[in-house]
Amino acid sequence: MTIKHFVFVRHGRTDKQGNDPALTAVGEQQARAAGAFLRDAGVVPDLVLTTKKRRTKETAAGLLAELGRPETPTRATEGGFAKGKSSLEDWLAKNAKGDAQTVLFVGHHSSQGYCASELSPDLGIDEESRVALVYERRAATEWKLVASWVANELV
Repeated sequence: MTIKHFVFVRHGRTDKQGNDPALTAVGEQQARAAGAFLRDAGVVPDLVLTTKKRRTKETAAGLLAELGRPETPTRATEGGFAKGKSSLEDWLAKNAKGDAQTVLFVGHHSSQGYCASELSPDLGIDEESRVALVYERRAATEWKLVASWVANELV
């Protein structure tokens, strides 16, 4: 089955201490706020992918709790996609096997940069923003941004 929607969420704010920092209280609020945005937009993922970093896993858990869907299948990938590294299509083919129609990925600034430059350049998001970006597949390799949310520090 073909993936119809792809959702990118940047992990919540961390304290930037150490190699694998936890979310701060603001980061936890951002994760829940991203989940509320997705709930209000009617976006329910069939599959959630994260990186192996704690901050992406904690963000996924917070937003799934807010969605009321903590049981959604979730798995960690070896990493995300990025400009010059791998295309979204190649990354999805490798990591989103199965029959999921809506795939959500909680990732880092490099994947956010790919979304900003390759999928929605007119959005004007910066590298530090915490975002949720919802894309709908229009053709085999064409995605259209259909909903977006950008957090501020005072979530």
